[in-house]
Amino acid sequence: GGFIDVFPIIAGGIGIWMVILLGSDIIQLLILIALTIVMLIAAGYLGKFIGDNYCMKCINLSCPMNKVPQDIAEAYLQRNPAIKHAFENANP
Repeated sequence: GGFIDVFPIIAGGIGIWMVILLGSDIIQLLILIALTIVMLIAAGYLGKFIGDNYCMKCINLSCPMNKVPQDIAEAYLQRNPAIKHAFENANP
C-alpha cells in the first residue's frame, strides 16, 4: 500500500524538479503539477476504494489495514482452530 501512496509524490516531485532544472516553459511545469495532483487524488481514491471494499472482508487479521469487525474475526477464528492458534502465537 505504501508504494501506491508514495510513488505519485516521488514521481511528480522528480518530474517537477527536472522541468525546473532543464528550464522548460511555465506551461509544461503547470501541466506536470496538475498531473501530479491528479495522481495523488487517484491514489487516495484507490486506497479508499480498496479499504472500503476489500479490507472489510479480508481474512488476513494481522494486516494493519484490516477492517473486519471484531465479532466476525472472532467467529472466523473459532471455526478455524489452526489459524487461531497461529494468530495467537504471532500476536501475543
